[in-house]
Amino acid sequence: MLEESIGQYLDQLKPEYKLLIEYRWKHSLTYREIAELLNTREEIVKQRLFRARESVKKMLYREWGELDEQRKIR
Repeated sequence: MLEESIGQYLDQLKPEYKLLIEYRWKHSLTYREIAELLNTREEIVKQRLFRARESVKKMLYREWGELDEQRKIR
């Protein structure tokens, strides 16, 4: 269930963020390798991956945090 949710969240990301996540986690590329592929600086890759992770965290918290609150109420 959680894995499905994460997959849905990734689909909601900006295309550039989704691509970075795929390079990093699915293909196990380093920040440097990703930067070279995208012809950009390593710092930019790190910054955008951070933003992508934060977006996913917010989406997770919205869904799972609400579910947790509902469980507490019952």
